Amino acid sequence: MKKTVIQLLVACYLFFFVTLLGLTALGFLVAGLYLLLAAHLVTWAAALLAGVIVLAVATLLMLMAWLVTRRGSDDSPGEAPAASAGEGGDTAALVMAMMEKADFDARDASIIALVAGTVLGASPELRRSLFGGRREGRDD
Repeated sequence: MKKTVIQLLVACYLFFFVTLLGLTALGFLVAGLYLLLAAHLVTWAAALLAGVIVLAVATLLMLMAWLVTRRGSDDSPGEAPAASAGEGGDTAALVMAMMEKADFDARDASIIALVAGTVLGASPELRRSLFGGRREGRDD
């Protein structure tokens, strides 16, 4: 389990690092596009055209992502195993069964967890109120 958690953390770190590098490269590409267009057009037109091109590419990528991830009405997930924590069942299976029963999407759960983690990480007062004050030996 510990090895799996470490592998997951390394994968997340690499994902965010590659994303940062990709966004930096995209910035340089947009700057290069602007400079190329500025050599042939007035500067405001070059900036406008570069922005429109980047916006069009982003819109196409978002449309492709939406088409790939949208859920059709006919592709329903399989039945979740009926497990319970009292019977020593798998916790992940229990959570998935509860989410399906409540018609709760995994993307919604991810967004809620991200927001809750960000708020708890940014607010020491909220952490203290939720978790009962300061613990000895730990600084917020």
